[in-house]
Amino acid sequence: DEEDKKKYLTKGTTAYHIVKFVEAVMDVLDNEKRGFCIVMDNCRIRHSSFALDAINKRGYKPLFLHL
Repeated sequence: DEEDKKKYLTKGTTAYHIVKFVEAVMDVLDNEKRGFCIVMDNCRIRHSSFALDAINKRGYKPLFLHL
């Protein structure tokens, strides 16, 4: 069973996963918080144009913490 799990988890988190998560968060925030900042850590994957475009298109601003 462990070998089967490893086969499916070889890639890890992608920009697509980040976008889907942030879109779900923005769906909740859209009710009353449109225009606020989306605060994220400074992980490189969150800086992808795919993720940043998804945030900006919805009227939010990305804000990265420099840890």
